Amino acid sequence: MMKKGFIALIVATAMCMTLLARGASAGDPMTLTLGSSATLQGHGLEVVVPVTVSCGPFSPTFFANVFVSVRERVGHEIARGGGSTSDFVCDGSSHSVTVVVNAFNVPFHPGQSEATASGFADGLSGGVFQFQNATAGPQEIRIVH
Repeated sequence: MMKKGFIALIVATAMCMTLLARGASAGDPMTLTLGSSATLQGHGLEVVVPVTVSCGPFSPTFFANVFVSVRERVGHEIARGGGSTSDFVCDGSSHSVTVVVNAFNVPFHPGQSEATASGFADGLSGGVFQFQNATAGPQEIRIVH
């Protein structure tokens, strides 16, 4: 008798964990939009990329992040860099943020480059754990002074 109760508890727990792991999408899906240009800073060691992000609504948001990578041909090399921000709220509205992308190998220069963004966020919506993610790009952006 006790064994059947224990098995029922294990099955119920497994079902709840599966539902929590899946998580439903809260409101509209997360969206990311890269700006068409980025601003060169720090003698080419950084570019500031504008991104528009929308996620949630969550109450509370547990974690939210947007990562941006940039590649640019510089002479015979490919300048590469990346950066991220968590400086936004997931309230279902669109928010403009900037991501500082740090050069990994060689400095960036003014001109055409390629950017990609990825983001994810999770939190509670209606008392249920939710997870959202999105990508943007790759797309061409112009690096300007």
